[in-house]
Amino acid sequence: ELLLECGADPDVPDLNGATPLHLVDHKHDQARILCRYGANTTLRDKQGFTPLHKACRAGHLHVVQELCLGAGADPNASIVADGGISTSNSTPLSLAIRFHHGDIVQFLIERAHANPRPHWGEPPLMAALMEEEGTTLLP
Repeated sequence: ELLLECGADPDVPDLNGATPLHLVDHKHDQARILCRYGANTTLRDKQGFTPLHKACRAGHLHVVQELCLGAGADPNASIVADGGISTSNSTPLSLAIRFHHGDIVQFLIERAHANPRPHWGEPPLMAALMEEEGTTLLP
């Protein structure tokens, strides 16, 4: 936090395009501090992930909550690969379903559109039904 107070840019990426907000892992207090100092929740790393995609994939509910409620992250953003191509099943909700993070699925359904359809993917409800453990993810 001291570096941010002294004017450090919270959006400087590493070699993979990840900003500090992409790397907060499970520490939602770090996400809150970065956002308070102007960290951009829409920046994408070289894989096309926003910080919200990373948190949903890793199962970090508190970071997801902080990004959505505290920082206004877009819960319906698709992963955009090089060349601007949206990838299959690439919304934060789809990632939470794919990686079996039911608590995040429930949070995103309450706060996001339940049926955003990626360009080539299935809607999240279909993805959940096709997953081996998908029925446990349905509220």
